[in-house]
Formats: sequence, C-alpha cells, structure tokens
Amino acid sequence: MKKIIFFIIGIVCASTSLYAQTTSEIKPLNIGDTLPDIVFNQIMNYPTKTAMLSDFENKKLIILDFWSTSCTVCIDYFPHMQSLSHQFKNDLQIILVDSQSKLWHDNPQKIERLLKNLKDGSGVNIQLPIVMNCEILDKYFPARTLPLEVWLSRNGVILAITGGEEVNAGNIRDLIEGRKVTMRMKKDVFFDIGRRPLSSLVYGVNSLSGHSISSSMLYKGEIDGLHSSFGLKRPDSITDTFYTGMFVTNMPLIYLYQLAYKNLNQFPPNRIMIETKDSTDFRFDGYNDSSWYSQVYSYDINVPPVTRQKLMEYMQHDLERTFHTKVTDQQMRMKCWVIKSTPYTAKSTTKGGETEYMMNKVDKPKYIRNFPMPELVKELNLNYFKIPVIDATGLKKNVDINMPDTLSPGNIIQALRSAGFEMQEIWRVMNVGVISDN
Repeated sequence: MKKIIFFIIGIVCASTSLYAQTTSEIKPLNIGDTLPDIVFNQIMNYPTKTAMLSDFENKKLIILDFWSTSCTVCIDYFPHMQSLSHQFKNDLQIILVDSQSKLWHDNPQKIERLLKNLKDGSGVNIQLPIVMNCEILDKYFPARTLPLEVWLSRNGVILAITGGEEVNAGNIRDLIEGRKVTMRMKKDVFFDIGRRPLSSLVYGVNSLSGHSISSSMLYKGEIDGLHSSFGLKRPDSITDTFYTGMFVTNMPLIYLYQLAYKNLNQFPPNRIMIETKDSTDFRFDGYNDSSWYSQVYSYDINVPPVTRQKLMEYMQHDLERTFHTKVTDQQMRMKCWVIKSTPYTAKSTTKGGETEYMMNKVDKPKYIRNFPMPELVKELNLNYFKIPVIDATGLKKNVDINMPDTLSPGNIIQALRSAGFEMQEIWRVMNVGVISDN
C-alpha cells in the first residue's frame, strides 16, 4: 500500500450522488443528446423559487456554467459571464449551476456572502440565475475539474461541452447566428495518477501479466480531468526519506524545471533566462484563454525506493535528454527596476488594521493594506514585471498603497511613485538561472 502526498492547485469535483427519483438509471449525456426538461427545485437570482429548463427556451442559446464555491477560477469568471449575458441579452441565457452542492456544503447564505464579496471587490452585481442541489445535473454531467460549460440549443440539444476559456463573444455570436464553431471539447478522464503510472492512461491497458518496476513519461498538452498538481509517492514499509515516484500534471514546462533543479527555485521567473535555439517549449501565456491547452505538460516517474534528491536527478536526466538542455547559475548584466524610499514615503506607512492584498483580477478597487514591502516586491516579480524589481527601500514597517485597476508595469510604477517611492531603471549585474542548449 502506497502513501501519496498531494500538492493540489486548483479544484477537483467528482460525481458522488444520484437524483433521488431516478437513481442508477441516469447516465452521463454527450454532445448531440437532448437534456430532459429538468425541474430546478432550488434557484436563486430568479423571480420564483423553482423553475424548469423549458422556462428559458425563449433564448437561442443556453449555457450551463458548472461551478462551486471552492473553485476560485469559476468565481473569477462570473463578471465575464455577467458581461456576456448583458451583451447578448436577447439571445443568450447563462445559468450558474452549483455543482455537487452537498459535497461542498454550499447553501444560499454561503453563496449570498460570496456574491456580496464579489460585488464589493469587483463592482459587478451578479444577476444570473443560480441553480443549487440539482443532483440530476451532477449525474448527467459528472466533472473532475471545474468550470464545466454545457452549451444547449433552446430545445435542450447539447451543442458542446467545454472549459470556461471557450465562453467568449465570438463563439456565442457564431452559434446564435447559425455558423459552424470550432471549440475544444472538454472530456474529463477519471484516473488516479497517484496510484497508477501515466503510461497506463496514455497507452491503455495491455495484456502483459507482469508489472513495470521502473518507468517515466513526459506528456505535452492538457489532460482533461487532471487538475494542475504535484505529488510524491512512497511506500508504507520504507522510511519517510525514501520515495517511489512523483507526478506533475498540467503545468508549464518551466515549473517542471524548477522542481527538478533546486537552484532554479531561488529565482523568480524574470531571473530565469531561456537561452535555447527554440524557446517555444517554455512558452506559457497563462490560463486566460484556450492557448494554454497546448502549453502545459504532465510528468510521471515510478522507481524502486530512492531519496528525493535521487528522484530529482532522474527527472533532470529525463528533461536533459528530451530537450537537450543544461541548467547553470550565472551572473548577468541586465536592466531592472529599483524601488527606493524618499522623504515622501512616510505617507504610505500603514495605519494598521488587517493585512489585505487586493490585487486579484476581480478586485476593485485594487490596493494593499498593512502589507510588507518585501512581499509586495515578490508579487511584482512573480506576476507583473518581465524584468527584475529590487527592494532597496529598507522599510521595516508595512505599507498602505492604492493600486491601479489595470495592473500593467507602467501603471504600477506610477502608483508607487504617487505613494512616495522612487522608481529607478538601471543596469545591474545579477545572479540568474540559465536554461541553455547542451
């Protein structure tokens, strides 16, 4: 029996219960099937306490957006969904379906608090109907990962089943106007990568009677149903310092390198230089649109018990022979931003209160309160600046700073200057991690 250590990013939702009146007769629906005229016995943001799917057949297109209060990515989409609903108000109906309500202990009060916090942070009032505790929908559309989008005609015919990235004005307009649309369909796999090698998913089950004692696999492209995650495997019978494998799923290639090469972990992304002839393998534009489907990787290794250091060495060998690279620490002269204190910086000294970081996409207004300056600089390097930002303020007290609604480097620099800081662009010799051709 193996113990699995999971480091999970994101959200996983598994179907667990059946609709009380129909039990095991319900089977998952696919594209081309017709969704029956379901009764929604619990619906929020709607004139009545109950509704039926047919109540919305006056619209040309219906999208069932499956989400959960535990899925922050789903909630980040809400303002976008509300905007699309307003843009296509005569032809489109978006219904927010709270997936597996009982599993996540969701209730009207919890959802109302969430919507209020979202409105306070983003300024957007979500008015879309919200369906809760609809176990028959959970059974018709079992999901391992959220959000899940089910596209329906006004007659309930399933036109597509996708991820949230495909819900955009172009695809909606084309479907409403009867044009052919090419979207990436979402097909979640139900696979326990913590206990089975990735190869058994990729190649399927064969007729061999034995079992593999050592294997590794690197796979490019998103695997539906597996969240972005990292995990270690180890047997119960061996001391905790030994491991029998590791897996990474649906992550950018640079993350795999940072796992394998400990020295890369000391550098933020803007101090890791990619100096290969073909750097497209390392390209990652974020999870904002469908381009990420082809930009993520999954890696799995299974070996007899070894130390974690040896496991990482095996991973390094796999990366080196696949991409023909080497990783080194170097010193490099490069452009950077230096933040310095001035006599006016004192006005940004915190007035106390709770520590707040309101710089997420849906936050409005954006600001930090009672926040450490080194932590702010760390966030700037991780998420906003392509060249390094250096903290030379020497501040020991926390700060209060108002941030712009659009968090571009130029706007952030202006906000910091308005807060009394000096922003100086200079050239400096810095320690960096370099991934280059071998």
